[in-house]
Amino acid sequence: MNPTMIVACFVYSLLGYINSINAASIPSAAVSIPQFDRIVGGTEVDITDYPYQVSVEYSSSPLCGGSILNRRWILTAAHCISSGTYYLYSIRAGSNFLNSGGVRRSAMSVRVHSRYSSSTADYDIGLIWLQSELTYGNTIRAVSLPTPNIYIRSGTEATTTGWGDTTEDGSPSSRLRAVRVPLVDNEVCRESYGNRVTSNMICAGSPEGGRDSCQGDSGGPLVASGYGQIGIVSWGNGCARRGFYGVYTRVSAFRTWINSQSGVYRESAFDKMNPKITVACLVISLLGYSSPVSAASIGRIVGGSQVDITDYPYQVGLLYSSSQVCGGSIIGEKWILTAASCTATRSVPLFSVRAGSTLRSDGGVVRAASNIYVHALYSSSTGEFDIGLISLESDLKYGAAINAVALPSPYRYVPEGVNGIITGWGSTAEDGEPSNRLVGVNVAVVENEVCQEIYGSIITRNMLCAGFVAGGRDSCQGDAGGPLVVNGYGQIGIVSWGRGCARPNSYGVYTRVTALRRWISSVSGI
Repeated sequence: MNPTMIVACFVYSLLGYINSINAASIPSAAVSIPQFDRIVGGTEVDITDYPYQVSVEYSSSPLCGGSILNRRWILTAAHCISSGTYYLYSIRAGSNFLNSGGVRRSAMSVRVHSRYSSSTADYDIGLIWLQSELTYGNTIRAVSLPTPNIYIRSGTEATTTGWGDTTEDGSPSSRLRAVRVPLVDNEVCRESYGNRVTSNMICAGSPEGGRDSCQGDSGGPLVASGYGQIGIVSWGNGCARRGFYGVYTRVSAFRTWINSQSGVYRESAFDKMNPKITVACLVISLLGYSSPVSAASIGRIVGGSQVDITDYPYQVGLLYSSSQVCGGSIIGEKWILTAASCTATRSVPLFSVRAGSTLRSDGGVVRAASNIYVHALYSSSTGEFDIGLISLESDLKYGAAINAVALPSPYRYVPEGVNGIITGWGSTAEDGEPSNRLVGVNVAVVENEVCQEIYGSIITRNMLCAGFVAGGRDSCQGDAGGPLVVNGYGQIGIVSWGRGCARPNSYGVYTRVTALRRWISSVSGI
């Protein structure tokens, strides 16, 4: 192949390693000619939107990108690391900046796939084990991983992030940047690279150039909504050149290896909890989701009263194969806000929404889904980042029965005791049938610290609890994916999970909309 074909290691010369480090000390896994140390055609972003992104350092200087798998494990490319000099590696997490801020952790060890080949870039995957744990927060959070060997169709949009150059011959960016790239079938990619592209690789980019995988740091993540991290920046020809795609390590092909080396995702946080705690299990049973938990929690309006759609014109029913499975809310003429647990890994063409009707199965208008966006960090095992968006094929027409809900500003504080209303078509008793008419009920917001006394540390700052300690009515009374709305704030929550239905000493748990307001805006523009 063209001698400029590389495995993303220009970072050494780019960052001054040639001059500052004896050649013998440079990791042997690295090769000589770089490609993937650049974000070209991208935009500056905030680490709170990509809290899984880290910078991998060698001798305290930035070298590559990586992603957080859990508090002590970092996923990166094999060509970025070498086990012989593991003690020279560290990572910086939780910062927008390449050389400052956030927290640093030193490596305890590094692991490179035993079949990694620097000449072919096959099996280009590695792990870094940290000496001490990372503390999760708004700027530090683990990325989700796809199921083994999952199929992801060509054309799916994904995002690469990093601190690479903003032009092919430029300097590294001091601030985190991101760019969206479409996936490309391997057969198409082989037209550029030949048989070097294996089933362990995935390609992304545009044939016209201008933006592709070389726009992300070596070792950095390629993340697609609804799938999690699907790729690791590996190699390519040039940077965003016409006719050449970026090539990534296909993460789904290495899930078993990741588990065997790190133990990541062997244990669910729910495994330690009461087996009746669920993540919107009504939708799980309706859609055939698999889950480690059992009893349905969300999907019922208990203790509420029938209401009219004109009083809650933002409420919609989410249909799958023409049957209602969840709730949602209108945030724009073509945008529906719902829970990730309602939409993740499902077939887009089978989704639609019914808007403008008080009735569950009739009336109003039905709009087909054009696309579905699930937060990249969504975890079905913990209920974390349980948020999704649906874009519609055609606009909704606003009127008395159809209108958008207001959204609060990012991180706006909602005090304990504030009353909100949840709406939906769920059952009116824990073991009852769904209501055919829209029902609403008032619930009180509860501080997370109080909620954690019941559920433990699984309650995060991305969640919000509501209900009453005496039971009788709480968030399990609204359809999964439906809205929790407070006057003066707008929609503050999305029905996510809970224990039982309106039971004493068990609150309903919602996705906290204020914490994910920036994500909503980044996807929908709203």
